[in-house]
Amino acid sequence: MKAILIDPFTKTVCELQTSGAYDAIKRLVFVDLLDRSEYLEAVNIGAGHCMYIDEEGLLVPWDEQAFFEIGLPSNCRQIAGRAVICKSTDDGDNADCELPVSIVVQTVRWISAQAVSVAAPVLTTVGKDGDIKRELLHGVERWDYLHQPPPRRRDE
Repeated sequence: MKAILIDPFTKTVCELQTSGAYDAIKRLVFVDLLDRSEYLEAVNIGAGHCMYIDEEGLLVPWDEQAFFEIGLPSNCRQIAGRAVICKSTDDGDNADCELPVSIVVQTVRWISAQAVSVAAPVLTTVGKDGDIKRELLHGVERWDYLHQPPPRRRDE
């Protein structure tokens, strides 16, 4: 299966062949599979395609992580770590990426950890009385270089 790998560590975007199986994509996103619990997140990027990313990429210490932005400047998303793009089928499988690698290259920008600013997760709970409580995780509305989330522990 044809896929596109975006690697901010080497600052490359390339087309490659993979089986399309979950484990094969996981090995592309996570080069080092030792003593880490990696979770892939499939992000819908339109045109029937998805981008697999490290669901916990922002929880790696940012000085050890690499980042990129993808999309048009008016609607871009900041991503931590490597990503694999492929086509999604109606039955949930992966298929050959139909996006030209040249189009993906045009929408990717490498950014430093100091340039990252993303909305922090919010925990919302509803009490027995119906009151809605909104709690900022780690007390900030945005994560940036000076207000990073606590790093994930290697033994979790």
